[in-house]
Amino acid sequence: MGYLWGASGASQEAEEVDEEEVRKAAARAMVELRRLLVHEVGESLVAGVEEGEEAGMEAKHGGGEAAKEGGDDAQKDEGGYKDGSGEAGAEEAVGEAAVADGIEGHPEDQRQSGELEYIDQVTMRRFLRAYQNNAPLASERILKMQRWRASKSYGLDTLVRDIGRSTEGVQAQLDTGKCVILKRRDLVGRPIISVQVKLHDPSVQTPDELTRFGVHMLLSAEAMLTEKPILDEAERKFCIIFDLQSVHLSNIDYHACKRIIYMLTYFFPERMGVCLLVGAPMFFTAVWHVIKPWLDAKTQKKVAFVRVDKLGEYIAPDCRPSWLGGTCEDLAEGSVAS
Repeated sequence: MGYLWGASGASQEAEEVDEEEVRKAAARAMVELRRLLVHEVGESLVAGVEEGEEAGMEAKHGGGEAAKEGGDDAQKDEGGYKDGSGEAGAEEAVGEAAVADGIEGHPEDQRQSGELEYIDQVTMRRFLRAYQNNAPLASERILKMQRWRASKSYGLDTLVRDIGRSTEGVQAQLDTGKCVILKRRDLVGRPIISVQVKLHDPSVQTPDELTRFGVHMLLSAEAMLTEKPILDEAERKFCIIFDLQSVHLSNIDYHACKRIIYMLTYFFPERMGVCLLVGAPMFFTAVWHVIKPWLDAKTQKKVAFVRVDKLGEYIAPDCRPSWLGGTCEDLAEGSVAS
């Protein structure tokens, strides 16, 4: 079967850059980001930065790519990101739709209800990568994420960051088995979120229930990233699998897609390492044409259409469940967090 709807485009050789200049640019951006955050939330909530050492690590852990892609030319434009590659349009499209859907919570409960969390250097570097070393925009987005985590939203009287298995509606979603976090990892060492789309019925749950469930799964996967010392930047991300085998049009949920994309973009940037769409039926061509514009150019490159018999290029057979052609049944029962 030919997958004509996958990410395409001729590869271009990256222009050679002066690595020392890349390091210096990353260091300057890191220092500026810390200054902006301290101004907003105070010294005690922001990690220290050693210019030329800690900040310079950005060049070793992805900052070099960020500087090549955007560098100091990236500009904030009417709340979006402007770098000439379509990110602003993608953010605007999914952002407006998500706000209309209530992804950021209802207007009456969009208030900060808890204390902001400590902002460490790993988080600062991650947001700088996400926004091409644009310190002002990275600062704005870190604060957006922090205030969201410290808010009461989605009809709950608990903080977003405390959403868990016991949160209203979450266990019912877990019981469907449509989304689980595998105990094993992919070949790169990333946690794996596996979604069986055929088990999803868009009419069963409310938008708030679905959002709480999505938050729980993403927080659970993120928690796995701190289970062991991280030696490689790739291990700070997770692998998401959408199993599209035996899927019907009635299983497709565009609202759910918007919510997932919005959360990954604004609240979990640079957390998705790869997204595998497995066994897509031919009608998914039309579905993909709708969803693809909601993703920025950088994220589109992380999406791969894969046949089940080719999953070994990403995940070993003994790390995959039977429905993905593997032999592992030792799952994490939908979550690693209670």
